[in-house]
Amino acid sequence: LRREDLVVIDEAGMSSTEDLDRISAIVAAAGAKLLYTGDHEQLAAVGAGGMFELLVHDAGAVELTEIHRFTHAWERAASVRLRVGDPEVVSIYDAHGRIRGGTEQEMLAAAVRGYLSDVLQGRRSLLVVRSDAMATELSAQLRAELVAAGRVSAEVLGQTRDGNLIGVGDLIQARRNDYTLRVHG
Repeated sequence: LRREDLVVIDEAGMSSTEDLDRISAIVAAAGAKLLYTGDHEQLAAVGAGGMFELLVHDAGAVELTEIHRFTHAWERAASVRLRVGDPEVVSIYDAHGRIRGGTEQEMLAAAVRGYLSDVLQGRRSLLVVRSDAMATELSAQLRAELVAAGRVSAEVLGQTRDGNLIGVGDLIQARRNDYTLRVHG
């Protein structure tokens, strides 16, 4: 980092206080500028958190008032109600077909179909799962489907730590950060 650099931490409310403190110290030592962005009312940090909300309340913040990310007007209004924890808004999402139900296996199959549909249409997609074992299982299943669709080469070039195969066209996503690794160029 240099003095002219600006470090932006998006979704800062999801970062632990320890992480924000560590980043702040690194940025300050370089003389760079630090900007926190996010929504202090949304999902909190997994670890000990609350620093972003404290900063908003103690130091003030600029708040955006217009919602742009949704296609339908009902989504904008519903998202505001969801943000403040209104449980009645669930019925609106249900009325618009946004809530699905089924067994765990049915929901996993639906998630895999949705992911594949997105990827095959050139969209970026993300599956969030509850465990490393489930990530391993679904990754292998998705790779097999993408090989069958001709989007990933069947030739195996390597293997991940969890045993999944790697070939040309595979997307590899890390599930654990290792801050001890250093890159020297």
